[in-house]
Amino acid sequence: MKREFPASELHKALATASARIRSESMNGYGRFWDAYTAAGDVLHALIEQGAHDPVGEVPEGASKRISLTAGLLQSTAIVEQAITCGFYWAASALLRQHMEALARVIHIREGKPGTEGRPPHVGVLPFRLAQNYGRLSELAHVANGELLRDFSISEIGELVASPLPRYREDWANDLLAVHTGHMITLAFEIHYLHAEIYQGRDLFDVNARLYGVAKILEELGHWKELNQSAGGEPTPAGDGL
Repeated sequence: MKREFPASELHKALATASARIRSESMNGYGRFWDAYTAAGDVLHALIEQGAHDPVGEVPEGASKRISLTAGLLQSTAIVEQAITCGFYWAASALLRQHMEALARVIHIREGKPGTEGRPPHVGVLPFRLAQNYGRLSELAHVANGELLRDFSISEIGELVASPLPRYREDWANDLLAVHTGHMITLAFEIHYLHAEIYQGRDLFDVNARLYGVAKILEELGHWKELNQSAGGEPTPAGDGL
């Protein structure tokens, strides 16, 4: 006999509120959602490309990067759900974790000495993504109570706290754009990884597709400028949160 697992009243209340916020978020995303889905399509193409045995022995560094990129891919949808459903505080902590994991992947790929066993330096991230780290850290470490207060104000009044999410268009769009920037970075890192472990194979070209994604973020004003580098990669100067 199949066991039923009833939800608590708190879970029901949060689920109802988050469903309403998700509808508002989707209506407010516009082309931000186009950029997010396009980045996801590139990552999916890379996942399918990676469903083959490597050519020859996999170096230790590449093996570590495989594990990290797999973990990042696995949690991509969770980040989007947290943002879209209005759980901005939780989403900020997840985005900060992604920044550090992406920085670790880059450290390993570049073979930077003295970085093993130490917190990754997010300054190695492309697209000036590191400028978001301070704001995300303030939220993750609850250092700024005023920021956290923004997430808990009740519709009843400013002096009443509520655990139910409220839709904030600026937070939703900005966080989704940052998440999309992380996805672009992840796609490039998987591309570099595949070029290393699938030498001699005809690989999916991510450059044009990712430039198109980054171009949307530029047009929306999230990235101030965007240039096509000599290697074909987009090199934007990004705005922070």
